[in-house]
Amino acid sequence: MIYIAILKYTFGVGLLLNLHHVSHVHGEVFTSISQLRELVKAERKLMKSLDLFIHEEEMKLEQLKSIKDAIEEDIPKVQDAHDFIGHPINAFHLIKRVSGAWASVFHHSGNFAPYNEFKMVADEVLKIFPQHQDYHGACHAILRIQNIYKLNTTDIANGIIMNNKAMEPLSAVECLDISTTSTRTQYYRQGLEWIDIAMQRNLTVPDILDAKLTIADIYRLDGNHTDALQIIHDIRADDQYKDILTDDQKSRIKLTEAASELTVAPGEAFALDWLEDYGKLCR
Repeated sequence: MIYIAILKYTFGVGLLLNLHHVSHVHGEVFTSISQLRELVKAERKLMKSLDLFIHEEEMKLEQLKSIKDAIEEDIPKVQDAHDFIGHPINAFHLIKRVSGAWASVFHHSGNFAPYNEFKMVADEVLKIFPQHQDYHGACHAILRIQNIYKLNTTDIANGIIMNNKAMEPLSAVECLDISTTSTRTQYYRQGLEWIDIAMQRNLTVPDILDAKLTIADIYRLDGNHTDALQIIHDIRADDQYKDILTDDQKSRIKLTEAASELTVAPGEAFALDWLEDYGKLCR
């Protein structure tokens, strides 16, 4: 979870510095930035090791192909094994191939040194790599910072923060991930904006389905059960979604349908114990 805090520090402090709202930066922020720098170095080190590993594996495959071609060319088209080995020279060639060429095949295919070297570097580097939950925490951090500093969603999606542009914009799936996180953080308005941007970019059919379900989730959590139920109705009526619904998505649909039967104040859909229990059972 340390990388969630790091992102909040670096993102937030960077904005504060640009806005001239602070005159100094705490030492822990520099520590956080230092950790991110180490992460950049670690990723480069791992990539270099991976390049070397791939190169070694490609060389190994080329050697194996060469040996295989030589063996294949040397193997005669034998109709009868008994007649073939009845000739001393044929038997001689057979023994030579099996004891020499095939031994080379086993030697090269069993050489795991390149992988072991890569794994050694990977094991060292992965100790400081963020975990998957840190990614979701980073999505939350972006939503929180966006809300605090009233940042434009489109600008952030395009990688623009305070007129500073990132090397790459956010992808459609990344925008969708941020919107999904909004359902757990009550940043509903921003969540809808992130979905709108994601839908304008290249999403696959399963991702479009997930985007629609996230909109329904946001409407449900915000107390807008009519629109939430309409989205679910449209999803059920669309044949392209019938065979790709996951168990989790089916549970979300059932939860929205169950919630729509109640009159609930905005933001209080989960205040009812039985509905929360129902959601757990659906999962």
